[in-house]
Amino acid sequence: MEFWQRQANDGLPNDNEVNEQENNDKHLEVPRTCRTRKSFEERLEELKAFKTKHGHVRVTAKHDKILHSFCAKMRSARRGAGIMTITEDRIKALAITEDRIK
Repeated sequence: MEFWQRQANDGLPNDNEVNEQENNDKHLEVPRTCRTRKSFEERLEELKAFKTKHGHVRVTAKHDKILHSFCAKMRSARRGAGIMTITEDRIKALAITEDRIK
């Protein structure tokens, strides 16, 4: 009997069964986009820890990609650029961590 003529009762899964099992397994995987969001205060604490360790707050993507993105968004919001807004309280909280106010 040729491979493509194999009967379903030979004990081996056919291609449809293999594909079905792979699809079922995909539902068990955790999606890559499923992240826990951190609050502003948690990010601020990370920034303070970064400053303590490195002596500055010029976070590069090489050091910490997510913290770098947070800092870029906060600078942009403070300048009034982009769609994000920032409160005066948060600006003051960030001022403690910054080397200088831009």
